[in-house]
Amino acid sequence: MKFSFPLPDVIISEVPEVCAVKEPVYTDSYWQVGRGDAAIHIPEVGSFYMRDGLAVEFSLEPGADPDWVNLYLNGQVLWHCFTSVR
Repeated sequence: MKFSFPLPDVIISEVPEVCAVKEPVYTDSYWQVGRGDAAIHIPEVGSFYMRDGLAVEFSLEPGADPDWVNLYLNGQVLWHCFTSVR
């Protein structure tokens, strides 16, 4: 599947499994946030990992609705990349 992402300088990759945040400063049931990276897991959609506002990796759950994937890519993931120091 091809997904859209509005920041052309961010490298976005679909991977079998996203990276983990190595040194989280905040963790809850959805988010892990580090100093330069963050990860979010959305049940029935997938997992997303963002690093330094420059790279996004995502791994989808089987049967994930492409509209939901785009919602998260262009919502929380976009916000994190846009607000990260580049």
